[in-house]
Amino acid sequence: MKAQPLYAFEVYGGAATLYLRSTLSLRCASEAMHACDKLPPEVRRLRVDMRAVRICDARAVNVISQRLRPWRDTREGSTRVDLPGVPVSFEVLAR
Repeated sequence: MKAQPLYAFEVYGGAATLYLRSTLSLRCASEAMHACDKLPPEVRRLRVDMRAVRICDARAVNVISQRLRPWRDTREGSTRVDLPGVPVSFEVLAR
């Protein structure tokens, strides 16, 4: 059985949503943000939906926040992050 990806995109017009779920590792956050850089240039609004994340590497949050500003500035757009509404375990996960 193939493992399901821990992130997915929905692209609509000039906007996109990055959905993150389950365990957010440093590697997953880096890969997801790299994928954001490859979105079509007409995408100028990015929403990062973290509501399905239950365990999060504390460093992953830093990667996302540090990569969103240049993404937004380069595209002269906007970004938004939706955080989980339930308690999340933040820890440093093994590589």
